[in-house]
Amino acid sequence: MQNGGKMKKRQNAHCESGQALVELAVSLPVLLLLLFGIMEFGWYFYNQMSIENGSREGARYAIVNSESATLTTDVEILVQNMIKGPGTTVVLVSLIGDDIKVTVNKSVPTLTPLASLFTNAQGGMYSLSASTLMKIA
Repeated sequence: MQNGGKMKKRQNAHCESGQALVELAVSLPVLLLLLFGIMEFGWYFYNQMSIENGSREGARYAIVNSESATLTTDVEILVQNMIKGPGTTVVLVSLIGDDIKVTVNKSVPTLTPLASLFTNAQGGMYSLSASTLMKIA
């Protein structure tokens, strides 16, 4: 009678041998999607903060040095040097009355190809933009 109980336990253990593999196959894609999503969001957020800081520092430099003859070029060089990394950066400086507006546009590549499916990334590139408007004192 005791032998019959041992045989039953051994047969049940044998039937559950692929359970871990099935659980991994179901949960791994979800975990990878979550991991890549966190990485992609961090990359997007870092670049957005970078161009916002560049825009703000460019406007600040422009109001402090508003008498300079090469103001537009100086601001563009300053912002380009602040914003490093892959992608193309375009800096626009405009004088509007007593105000200076610095606009920074940047195209940043995505980290994963899946990002284009869930975000507004066109052709594997994010289009980021930031502008700052400050009054000349």
